[in-house]
Amino acid sequence: MKRALAILVLSLAGCRTSEPAGADPPPQKTEPAAHVAGIGEKATGVELADAPDGDVAAIVRAARDQARAKKRTLLVYIGATWCEPCKRFHYAAERGQLDAEFPTLSLLVFDLDRDGDRLKVASYAPGYVPYFGVPGDDGKATSNAMEGSIKGEGAVKNIVPRLGRLLSGAP
Repeated sequence: MKRALAILVLSLAGCRTSEPAGADPPPQKTEPAAHVAGIGEKATGVELADAPDGDVAAIVRAARDQARAKKRTLLVYIGATWCEPCKRFHYAAERGQLDAEFPTLSLLVFDLDRDGDRLKVASYAPGYVPYFGVPGDDGKATSNAMEGSIKGEGAVKNIVPRLGRLLSGAP
């Protein structure tokens, strides 16, 4: 009889959880990205690093930390495949044509069409592209940003001095 009672008590106690039956599991914390490929890997000049999937603010924080560790400045860069000034700027950056002007610039690259919804969560909602923004310590957008450019061959020449002014105020 004692044995049956002990088994009954243990079986009741062994099935109890800290949460009532049917309760939702506790929310999982989003861990920041440990490494963003392409940030801080180039010794000098403009580097373009495609943003991985995930929480934008966490990714931006991780990328900013990586850039700072390499004595580089990180900006969030939002472009679009249909944006002519974006394409012209991207082309010039990829070919090293902007390296002299921006020897320590790291750009975390997002595509407005692909990443628009998750960018909005982190307060990145530009009215125009290309968009270049200085991220806050929380990884979210700040008011320290520039957006838009002219179309045509003068697009890069329009962006470069404005980007220089933006960077002069970037931490």
